[in-house]
Amino acid sequence: MTNILITAGGTGGHIFPALAVAEKLVVNKPIIVTDKRCWHYIKDANNPKYKVSSSRFVKNPFKLIYQFFSLAK
Repeated sequence: MTNILITAGGTGGHIFPALAVAEKLVVNKPIIVTDKRCWHYIKDANNPKYKVSSSRFVKNPFKLIYQFFSLAK
């Protein structure tokens, strides 16, 4: 059995096509990963799902270090 991971975040323009693909994959239940902005769109999906912390890329070196460790967590 092959594991399939579908990731989408940010807007409905990304998550709705991802959910449509997930519904068509009847052989396997893909794992859906998104951020907090799209979580309310997938919380009722029948697939395994995970919410990850994400943020925009910044040039501030202190914020960049914080983002790195936040993402690694």
